Amino acid sequence: VAGSATSDFKNPSMLLLILLSGIGGFAMVVVVPLIPILADSLDVSYATAQLSLSVFFASFAVAQLVLGPFSDSYGRRTTLIIGMSLFALGSLACALSETAYVVIFGRGLQGIGAASGMAIARVIINDVHGREKSAKLIGYLTMAMVIGPMAAPTISGFVAEAFGWRWLFWMLFVVSSCLLVTIIMKLPETVQFSRDADGRRQGFFDGLPLFKNIEFIGLAGNWAFSACVYYAFLAGAAYVVIEQMGRSETEYGAYFIIVSLGYLTGNWIAARYSHVYASSRFIMAGTL
Repeated sequence: VAGSATSDFKNPSMLLLILLSGIGGFAMVVVVPLIPILADSLDVSYATAQLSLSVFFASFAVAQLVLGPFSDSYGRRTTLIIGMSLFALGSLACALSETAYVVIFGRGLQGIGAASGMAIARVIINDVHGREKSAKLIGYLTMAMVIGPMAAPTISGFVAEAFGWRWLFWMLFVVSSCLLVTIIMKLPETVQFSRDADGRRQGFFDGLPLFKNIEFIGLAGNWAFSACVYYAFLAGAAYVVIEQMGRSETEYGAYFIIVSLGYLTGNWIAARYSHVYASSRFIMAGTL
């Protein structure tokens, strides 16, 4: 596919794509050690404060269903500009919030922005490099993306204890704003490489026939239940460690690195050996 590019086309920066994926993973987990702090600071129940995590997941999930077809119609670059704008706006809302509901709303906007970065970065790689090379590059992209969630709880706990929880959202606002400027100035449009031979773009309902494919259902179900274990852990672990065990936010973040290291290692192995062994072997080994 890359060979069809015009001579003056410049491949998107891999570093930019990694950062777009990483900021979403970082934002997803950064609030986990903060939930008890948000509950106390904003005078709400733990369950209400936990919505800052749940709403992020919900908007993140729903947005991915829309962003792919939207980017086919209006461009990858446009989609990322809108996504990072919403992410920056959501971060600003959280930083300035005086109520838990503003934080929850801001987290919803962050979820949409995070979905745009994490989903469209992979689509751009597939546009430019084609299916064969994309598997390896996406493996490395995912591995790099895990660094964000791995570092997020540690950074979150330290910053919250030292400076206050609002500083984390100010930090995310600054970083997302810088990424937004970089997208506008540096990111080329790649949607022209994704069209079919007849020039047709993906429609919103084009993916529905996949639900009749038993192989797709098996793979999607495998990923869904694996992710469920991880997200259930995110939702409850902070409460158990911080509230019931009396540990600090920083200590919880340090322990969380162990979980992320396992995920990081699995992605590295997949990226390193996916071209040697069948993908089904990796999936079976990981499931076992």
